[in-house]
Amino acid sequence: MIKRIAALYIHPKGPYYGHEQIDPWGLPYLDAREYIGPYPVIVHPPCKRWGKYWFGGPTSKIKYKVGDDDGCFKHALWAVRSFGGILEHPEGSKAWEYFGLIKPKRYSSWIKSDAFGYSCYVEQCNYGHKARKPTWLYAVNTTLFSVNNSKGTFTHAIDNYYYKKYGLQKLEYLSKFDREATPNLFFNLLLSLAQSCYESEGL
Repeated sequence: MIKRIAALYIHPKGPYYGHEQIDPWGLPYLDAREYIGPYPVIVHPPCKRWGKYWFGGPTSKIKYKVGDDDGCFKHALWAVRSFGGILEHPEGSKAWEYFGLIKPKRYSSWIKSDAFGYSCYVEQCNYGHKARKPTWLYAVNTTLFSVNNSKGTFTHAIDNYYYKKYGLQKLEYLSKFDREATPNLFFNLLLSLAQSCYESEGL
């Protein structure tokens, strides 16, 4: 049996489209907010309105409200709680406090985040990203596999005057696509977590 997984809020050029086990939901093809099941999910809700510059940044002519993402994170949280799976967002995301989730500590493993699921800390460079990219994961009804939550190992040799000695680029120096990219190793981790929902449900 193919363990189907729905991937929500994903980039059309990422690793999800074309994968035989993935039911992809992302613009410009499908609005992920319309997903209502039935498969476990991998969710990458937009983070602009939840991060450091949630208000739009110091030069922005438009001032936004924190969490003003047209209901994307609220739906993402509903989906992962309803069908099981994994949600990822940048470290420091204001969505955790806004929705009452307990924040994982840096370099920590899984902790109980609320009545539904668990959170942990990951640096995506340990899974192939071009920058350190600290990330929080939120898992519901999954097997809590051991994750590499150590400080970045600096194995990706990219010439950059600021991070040259480490072999990593600073996130803001990357292109928008590279910043948002899901490395294949990280994709495999998320897919394994989501697929483990089938074992949890005895399917």
